[in-house]
Amino acid sequence: MIRIEEVSKEYQRGTQVVRALNDVSLEVQPGEFLSIMGPSGSGKSTLLHLAGGLDMPSSGEVYFEGRALSVMKDREISELRRNRIGFVFQFFNLLPTLTAEENVALPLLLGNRRDVDTDVDRVLAMVGLSGRKRHKPDQLSGGEMQRVGIARALVCNPALLLADEPTGNLDSKTGEEILTLLRETNQELNLTVIMVTHDPKAAAYGDRIITLRDGRIAEDLKVGNGHA
Repeated sequence: MIRIEEVSKEYQRGTQVVRALNDVSLEVQPGEFLSIMGPSGSGKSTLLHLAGGLDMPSSGEVYFEGRALSVMKDREISELRRNRIGFVFQFFNLLPTLTAEENVALPLLLGNRRDVDTDVDRVLAMVGLSGRKRHKPDQLSGGEMQRVGIARALVCNPALLLADEPTGNLDSKTGEEILTLLRETNQELNLTVIMVTHDPKAAAYGDRIITLRDGRIAEDLKVGNGHA
């Protein structure tokens, strides 16, 4: 699904060059749930953004389903992100003036899909929010907002779901519910999931945990998943 080959990423910060990733190589198989851990500044979010085509490496190559992102035009990468990759964020990123169903419908409308109601209803039912679809974000709990975010990420039937600290703004009980939902979605849809987290308990929901330190993979561990 994803192959990352000898990837480095540097940022210019004032007069300093900061190396966020340093010669990282990684493969993620179709249907795998990969957790990425590491301290702040270790390169976790940078790696996730590169995997999703939100950023490009300074050196090395990222392949999505066998195709190098560097050979794609901007329009092709935008279409790839819209149609093949779903994104879930820590801060939900919902539009406050839109209802839950309208937020979920956005990716379909951006793709000029006309008959969106069936797909929106399907994914809202999947995340247990059929009865809340006409509520706006300020009428929803944090857990419900994150479920809307997950539904929005799933509505285009992506092959890959990228989640950046999806439980970071939630209490522990609600966080567990969201992680269980991600795991069930991964298994039921055979959806590849890459999740960044600082929480070892959250990471344990994955099939494999990689730990980054100073922009390098320090550990790559398969886990016996008790949540399966």
